[in-house]
Parts: sequence; structure tokens; C-alpha cells
Amino acid sequence: MKSVLNVFVLLSAFLLIGSQVCATPPAAVEVGQTGVSVYEIKREMERIYDQYANYHGETPRERKLEIRDIAVGNLVEQALKVEYARDQNLPVPAQEIDEKMASIRSQHASDEEFQKALGKETVEDLRASIAKELIAKAAEEFAIDSKLGYTDQDIADFYAQNGFMYQEPMSYRISQIYIKVDPQQSIEEREELQVKAQILAERARKGEDFYDLAYYNSDEEDKKFVGGDLGYFYSGKGQKEIEDAISKMEIGDIAGPIESKFGFHVIKLTDLRPARTLPLEEVRENIKEMLISSKRKTLYDLWINALKEQYPVTYIHPDLKDTASKE
Repeated sequence: MKSVLNVFVLLSAFLLIGSQVCATPPAAVEVGQTGVSVYEIKREMERIYDQYANYHGETPRERKLEIRDIAVGNLVEQALKVEYARDQNLPVPAQEIDEKMASIRSQHASDEEFQKALGKETVEDLRASIAKELIAKAAEEFAIDSKLGYTDQDIADFYAQNGFMYQEPMSYRISQIYIKVDPQQSIEEREELQVKAQILAERARKGEDFYDLAYYNSDEEDKKFVGGDLGYFYSGKGQKEIEDAISKMEIGDIAGPIESKFGFHVIKLTDLRPARTLPLEEVRENIKEMLISSKRKTLYDLWINALKEQYPVTYIHPDLKDTASKE
């Protein structure tokens, strides 16, 4: 666990600290019978900062306030779930709480270092915070995840109605010998490189091993060691000059030198896959995940909105009065 002291230093200019921070902090927000402490808000803000903040330069006040409001919103939702769990008599995951506390404690060499990392927050406060986090997770699993099942028929119906989503265009695979041209090179130097590419193309067409020709002559460092293999491209996604040449080739053909803004290319078409519709079995899991994600969002939004109607949310800390006005 990162030291919460980092957040105190980062935000102490104006956010949620001062005389109201004490060994047993009052709730900054109350959701039904569940409180949200200033320490929990600071930890959640630190988590958001770790994900999104730009540490190069000072973070604008408006961005800090935005992060604070996101953190408070996340914790209010967590508290709503805790209230729901209480009313549903869901069991407290005591073993999970113990395991997470032990994991956090193990990151510190001694109890003294652990307490120093907590600052003025007590171990009991931290344990209560972890308990809320895990209880909220259990509540969400109970209320939402248990209702996300889909049948094979649901998946088949979606596939039948949305087959256009699973059209795969023609794809091709090529290897190339790349002769790089620097924009600063003279016309004479460019012509010399073109002749070099022409000679390599002729050698390839006469049957020399393309892998070796690319390995010893290509200027594409990361591809020369695999014989110039570029892998597969969907039609329309490659360089126009190369795709124009491919449209006239068959598997095994050599083309080039093809001139582009980057230089000269000698290519070998190694595979060609026609356009096709992906079969249901190839996309079954993708469809299942899509259906579950869509249903989950719908159910989650309805559930949270219902909880907000059921349980009162009171913003107690004076710094959060403007947060309350945005609800």
C-alpha cells in the first residue's frame, strides 16, 4: 500500500484536511447508516491520480476538484452497496478482510512503519474501509452478476441479426526487402538505390531464397531477421503502392521494386485469404462478452439509481458542499 502521506502532501493546499483530521475522523459523507471518511476519500483520490494524473507540472485546481468529486462519487456508490448488503443480510467476508489486511501489513517491515504509513488513521479505520470495499463487491455480485446469464439461443439470435459485424475483408501476407531512401539524398544516390532494389528483385525472381535476400540486404532492422515477413494485412490497410501491386499477384509471385515515399520495396506474396463471414463458433465468446457487458451496464445503472432513491446521501464536510450541489 502506498503511503497515504503522499496524498496529504499532494492535496494539502485546499482539500479535505486540517482541524477535522483526527484519530477517529468524522464522516465526510453519510449514506444511510454508512459513513465515508476523509481518509477513504484521500486514498481514492490517490488511486485516481495514479491512473490519470500528469505529474509533469502543477495539476490545475479545477482538475484536482474534478478528481475529488470522482473519488467522492465512487465512495458514495460503494456506501450505497453496503447499505443494500445490510438490508439483504449478506454475510461479511471476514476471511477476505483478514487476508487483505495481512497483505497490506506484509508490505511494511514493522508495526511502527505500518502505522507511519497510515498517518493519523487507525488500523481499525483501515480495516473498516476494507470491509466496506469487500462488502460492496459482494453486494454487486449478488444484485447484478447473478443475473447476467445468456443462453446459446440468445447468442445465435444476436449473430443472425448482426452478421454484418463479423464480415472479414480479404487479407494477405507478404515478405519484403526494403531499401530505405533518405529524403536528403541526391537524385543520383536515389537512382543507385533503385538499381540495387532492381537487382535484388531479379535475383528473387530467378529463385534465390527470399528469406536470405531479406536477411542480408533489407534496411528494415526489426523484420530482416524473420526474412522480411510483415505478417497479415487486411485489404485497404496497407500502403497503396504495395496493394496495387498485390492486386495483380498470385501466391509466390515477386513484385518490385515498388517506389513509395519511404524507399523501394521488393515484395513476395506468401498467402492470400478471401473475404469471409466469421463463423458463429469463432465469435461466440465475443458475442457473449458483448451481451453480458451491455446487460450489466443497464442493470447496474438501474440498481444504483434505485439505491440513490432509497438511501439518503448527506454531505457533511464543508469542502463537499459544492459536490452535493452537482448531484
